[in-house]
Amino acid sequence: MCKLGDIIVVKEFKDRNGNLVPKHSFVVINDEPDFIEGLEYDFISNVMCSFHDEKHKKRKLSIKSNLEIKQHQICGKKLNNKEGYIRADDLFYFKKRK
Repeated sequence: MCKLGDIIVVKEFKDRNGNLVPKHSFVVINDEPDFIEGLEYDFISNVMCSFHDEKHKKRKLSIKSNLEIKQHQICGKKLNNKEGYIRADDLFYFKKRK
């Protein structure tokens, strides 16, 4: 279903505060099944976010763990093809069947 390096779109997910966040892209960084705190998962990913404007871009890129993604680096029909960034310091654990 997904493998290392894939960019996938998740219908919704919970952020670190437990808030439900709608449709977002993620980069798969590990596709080996395992458990964390007793919960099973199939892959680990980082969230991708778009820039809202130049001020937002400057602020987000001032954070060392955020990695910029340029428009020419994105391909695929189902992705939004906007410049943005990967939050490399946030790991998200998912089950493929969900």
